[in-house]
Amino acid sequence: MSKQMLIGLGMTGAFGANQRAWLDPSLDVKTHPDFDADIRAAQLAEQGKFQFLFLGDFPATVPQDNSVVGGMALEPIVASALIAQATSRIGIAATVATSWSIPYTLARQFKTLDVMSGGRMAWNAVTGANPQIAQAFGVMLGDSPSRYEKAYEFTEMVQNLWSSWGETALKTDKSAQIFADYNQVKTIAQKGKHLQSVGALPIPPSKQGQPVIFHSGGSPNNIAYAGRYANVMIGEVWTIEQGQAIRNGLASVCH
Repeated sequence: MSKQMLIGLGMTGAFGANQRAWLDPSLDVKTHPDFDADIRAAQLAEQGKFQFLFLGDFPATVPQDNSVVGGMALEPIVASALIAQATSRIGIAATVATSWSIPYTLARQFKTLDVMSGGRMAWNAVTGANPQIAQAFGVMLGDSPSRYEKAYEFTEMVQNLWSSWGETALKTDKSAQIFADYNQVKTIAQKGKHLQSVGALPIPPSKQGQPVIFHSGGSPNNIAYAGRYANVMIGEVWTIEQGQAIRNGLASVCH
């Protein structure tokens, strides 16, 4: 049996990952930021049989070197909506940090995008560890254990909200005049150390049920979180041995 490799494309802006690529004489830099270039890259990736696009998030980070292009500052959820409209098959993983986001808002946004895209959305869940970004959002950034403690609560709350609409709740029975059985739409009541929410998310499931969860990194905390919640792990490695260590770590903690 032949093996398959799943390939994703990191959407790093119009000039690619090299922060000095804008100096190439063939590039028209006056159109920056050129989101049309990102759309073209997404469409080419889809044509080339890539499985997903990966949108990082680097808000409020300003380079110290005037000769380089900064990180992808465009908001990834809004960008995902435009990319989804311009493509038809490829998956889209957008990064949102749990340290400065609201569970209900995130659950609603990703469920909406998942339905709109025909079941192609993924949430790249990260805790966020940049003090500069935390200050921009007006939140206190805890230490690593507390950030992951909050991330666990956050993720479980989001998953519960995504599941609040029962699988058979939508009826659309015109003869019986029953659009939906709203008794199957559950109100989620969850209160933890860091977060609380009481309510339902009345959005029917997409074709894939609910968005996929990504996680990226390689620390023990990353691996523990991914083993519990993630469908896809993006390992930040530079050697085969590092990749094997992450794989073995995931195998030991997967639930």
